Amino acid sequence: MLELKAALRQQWLRSTWFRVGLALGVLYVLLRGLIAFAWVGGYLDIPDWPPDNDLQTYLRAGESFWDHEDLYYEPQDNFRVYVYSPAFALLSGVLTLVPYQLAAAVMILLHLLGYGLLYWRWFMIFQRLHMKAASEQMIRFLPLWLVFTPFLFDVTYLNVYIFMALLGTLLLEAVLKEQLGFAVLWLTVLLPIKPHWAFALAVPLVLGRWRFFAKLTVAGALTYLATMGITLLVGGNYAWEQYRAYIQTLQAIPETFPWNTLTQHGHIGYNHSVMQMVAFYLNDGSAMLWTSMLIKALLLFPLMIIVWKHLRQPLNKPGQEVPQISLEIAFAFYFAAFLLVDVISEVMLGALVFIYLQSVLKSRPARLLISAAFWPYALMDLWATVAGGTLFVIELPDVVLYPDLFVPVMLILMLAFYAVLIGRLWGTAAWKQAQPYEVHDSRGFEQRLPDAGHTQAR
Repeated sequence: MLELKAALRQQWLRSTWFRVGLALGVLYVLLRGLIAFAWVGGYLDIPDWPPDNDLQTYLRAGESFWDHEDLYYEPQDNFRVYVYSPAFALLSGVLTLVPYQLAAAVMILLHLLGYGLLYWRWFMIFQRLHMKAASEQMIRFLPLWLVFTPFLFDVTYLNVYIFMALLGTLLLEAVLKEQLGFAVLWLTVLLPIKPHWAFALAVPLVLGRWRFFAKLTVAGALTYLATMGITLLVGGNYAWEQYRAYIQTLQAIPETFPWNTLTQHGHIGYNHSVMQMVAFYLNDGSAMLWTSMLIKALLLFPLMIIVWKHLRQPLNKPGQEVPQISLEIAFAFYFAAFLLVDVISEVMLGALVFIYLQSVLKSRPARLLISAAFWPYALMDLWATVAGGTLFVIELPDVVLYPDLFVPVMLILMLAFYAVLIGRLWGTAAWKQAQPYEVHDSRGFEQRLPDAGHTQAR
């Protein structure tokens, strides 16, 4: 934390633009936080906003679990749906013990704290991996970090995206260091909520650290079963039936989710998945499912080729010894996992990956591509707030107020970043080039090789 404080202080003293941007960013977060609390607490009614937030969905699930009522139901038009495991509902029941307004205030504060921890951990990861350019970019882009759309979206609707991003980061950090205990801990918390956030598991697999990968996956499976066992012990036969309903609900999403279509809605809505885009134009159940599966398979195909090549000729080095390749594997699998998901309403690590790519990309076209894909999504919340303020003066059409209803900015971002990462991994497909890399001790990524020029093909 002292390193981050010193870097921020240095940037504050050095740059007027940073001081102005940071001050405006903090003011905007305070404004949005107050609006979020007023709306979540029921003190403010905002037209066109959903009737409730995600915290209320979790609280209802917690109450339903303890009352032995069904947790799962068909998704509603307003996105209201519970798609987490019964174990998460059991945990959510704890929040029902306090008044709703207090729970909402605590959750908002936890979201702010979690987002700050997420920033700090990534700054420290870059620092300890000796990625100086990336850590410097983290400092410069702090004002952007504060106004980043999915952060403000999560603070408003009180979903678990920030917590998932933090858990995914802690898991990746433990995987890079091959700290089995911590990796299993974070995996145990993560899997019952959103399993696709376990993308870091791909790193030891692709690097050829198969013993560590096997230990981690087996331990993760056992702790998931243990979590399930505790839930069954508490809920008995009811909990078993809810686990069956959980699997059925996930399987039925292509048929039950209220997909937006061109003829019926005229806009794509806030779900920017591959499935939603196919549904928007086809509006045919069977064709929609197979078409989206084909598109997803085509998107995954180059990544699978890269994985296959390196399974045949693995590096067999811990992630911290080949940090750049390890991070790019993790990021590629992050986007691949989200491209497979049928309901996407955030890209929480988008700003982080943008900052990283800005620090490593040399190609001007590639930098322009990721910038063009990133900024419309990154500033969407700021745009909607400013445009919404003009409604007191002039009536604006929805396409101006909420352009992300009509343009799949999240999908565009994911595809652009995924393509750049695949291109970089493909370019290093042999991984046998004479690349400098760092060797770090288990106490914190500290030790350097004086010259990596003698480490060819190791």
